[in-house]
Amino acid sequence: MTARQRSWRVLLIPAMIVSVTLCVAGQAHAQAQIGAVHVMKPRGASTATTGSAGNLIDHGGPVLPTSTTYAIWWGDPSAFPADAQEGVDQFLSGLNGSAYLDIANQYMRGGTAETHFGGNFFYNATSTPTDPPGGHQFAGEVCGILKKLGVAPDPSGIYFVFTPNFPANANFCAFHNWVTCTTTTPTIEIAYMPNATGVQQCDGTRFDALFEPNDYSQGTQALINITAHEFMESITDPLFSAWYDSTGLDGEMGDKCAWIFQSAVPLANGSPWKMQEEYSNQASGCDQGAGFNGQVLGAFSNSGKISTFTAPGATYGTFAHGINQGGEIAGWYYSTKSEVSTGVNEHLGERAFVRDPGGTITAFDGPGAYVTEANSINGAGAITGAYFDASFVEHGLVRDPNGVITTFDASGANGTSTVGRCINDSGAIVGSYVNGSIVEHGYVRNPNGVITTFDAPGSAGTTTTGTLPLSINGVGAIAGYYSDANGVNHAFVRDPYGNITAFDATGAGTAAGQGTIARGINGLGAIAGSYSDANNLNHGFVRDPHGIITTFDTPGAVYGTFVYSINAKGTVAGDYSDSSGLSHAFLRDGSGNFSTPNAPGSTYGSVARSINDLGAISGYVTEPTK
Repeated sequence: MTARQRSWRVLLIPAMIVSVTLCVAGQAHAQAQIGAVHVMKPRGASTATTGSAGNLIDHGGPVLPTSTTYAIWWGDPSAFPADAQEGVDQFLSGLNGSAYLDIANQYMRGGTAETHFGGNFFYNATSTPTDPPGGHQFAGEVCGILKKLGVAPDPSGIYFVFTPNFPANANFCAFHNWVTCTTTTPTIEIAYMPNATGVQQCDGTRFDALFEPNDYSQGTQALINITAHEFMESITDPLFSAWYDSTGLDGEMGDKCAWIFQSAVPLANGSPWKMQEEYSNQASGCDQGAGFNGQVLGAFSNSGKISTFTAPGATYGTFAHGINQGGEIAGWYYSTKSEVSTGVNEHLGERAFVRDPGGTITAFDGPGAYVTEANSINGAGAITGAYFDASFVEHGLVRDPNGVITTFDASGANGTSTVGRCINDSGAIVGSYVNGSIVEHGYVRNPNGVITTFDAPGSAGTTTTGTLPLSINGVGAIAGYYSDANGVNHAFVRDPYGNITAFDATGAGTAAGQGTIARGINGLGAIAGSYSDANNLNHGFVRDPHGIITTFDTPGAVYGTFVYSINAKGTVAGDYSDSSGLSHAFLRDGSGNFSTPNAPGSTYGSVARSINDLGAISGYVTEPTK
């Protein structure tokens, strides 16, 4: 499974297809015949696919209707999230008999997909896989592990190898492959599953959140979503010769719907998860197999009542992000290929849009873009965001009020990624860039285009979030968060002179993936955000201009309170997750009073992403599919 980059081949780079005939297992003497490697690209590297590539095509190779899954935990168990093994056990044991698994039946050529969990193996070695993403020596190492453990390869086996590290320079989230360890052993399916805790591009669980169905840690939730992708592709295209679309290995069952979430997916054992949809030929589109069939609509409210809208050409959702004082809204939507003005051979891209107060929607794309997203709009109507070019490189962009687009890259991006996160009324932009080691760093771009990069003191130079600025106010103060060497998140504020102050909410957890995240800052310097505690539950906080932090939970929140924005009056906007795992938009005013904007008709949840100084909000709502 690949991580997604916002163009469908993604999840970041084109799938790596490297054929090797023989290799020597890393820690064994047996020869191993290995297949090509199919990576899951990072979030943003691609989006779901429909359109000209069409349905999956049966290329005649074998499928795997009956499978047994195994989890191999490579390395020190304490390096994984504390709930990782429990979550993986629950997921793998709940697949059989689930409606999610039933999506694969149409590809079993008259058979029924069945799977059973075969248990866990523990390989407490200090070494880590040596050559991902190539995967060829990794395949031999899996053979070596099974031999050391005295385990005979299972001909129906899918071996998920969970590693405590995330490899540097990895523009992918995971991959699946096959290997024949010796001439006398059966071919088995294998998948490389690195620890995605704190890895921004591989965490779809809170990406444009519509629901939060359980209280597992961020790292474990990300891991389950990636595992679901690799599992479904392993049974429908185990030797890369069965079901994929006309575009090749980037068009397997999971790729075509990667990073598309619409509602919680319950498994046969009753456990609900946030998992990507899978491609269904029967539906000629993405399907989650269970739960709610929904559509995501853009939303806004300025009177306590939510109104919705859909961008023309939107297929799987319209996501409204920023709103300015005049009521202009910026965001992005999934579009069909015919809507993509650049004409590149992509099948479902993301297009940016601006919606004026009268309801007119104007779509736009970065130059030669496969994918474009708009994240923030200032009072004059200038917009910042990012786009991916034909080489899957992400660039920052600013679109002026007249529609003229200027692109930019931070000097340390090295051909990887630069994103515009927020733009203030002066035209200063704050955002992040990724260096060659896949570590996030912060930058601020002044109105004249001069970029200054920075890192919060204590941020880790490892493959975790690094430094991620998210908001900038009118005087140039910046709020965001960083991850330390242990993967713990800490909020920070950077003043206009470049001085950085870190802070943590009382009760914030201290394990990897936990901690404090600052998302919004107003003109007075008040900051709002969320923190996750030791039980992985999220709570809201407000930090006043003097540094005093007030924490809170929204009434009715069961699986967490998430805060995204704060206005001049100190009113914050966000969403909370109820006992069903559905999100509800909420507002909390400066006095601590809560209100919940009402969406029209029947909905499966709502999210508020931005609030302006007049109290108008923007976000999105999930409604039943018409």
